[in-house]
Amino acid sequence: MVFSGDGSGCGTLNMPQGDVTVSIGGAKALGGCGVGANPEELLLASVGARFVNAWAIFLKKLDVGYAEPSVSVDGVLGKDPAGGYKML
Repeated sequence: MVFSGDGSGCGTLNMPQGDVTVSIGGAKALGGCGVGANPEELLLASVGARFVNAWAIFLKKLDVGYAEPSVSVDGVLGKDPAGGYKML
């Protein structure tokens, strides 16, 4: 993966597999441009994708019919007492 952007965290993330490009933008509430996915959303998306992908593989291996495995993931970005932010 290659990130190209500016000091506010806004830019693009290029992923070589599948030639995918994602617009990245830090949340406006944190001083970012607010355009594109923010890093916290990408973290939650990757956890959700990993979980549902593993689930789909096991459903297929066990021959369990399930048309569209899905998962909903959400989180909250909060202040870290040590400074900065953390996922709660």
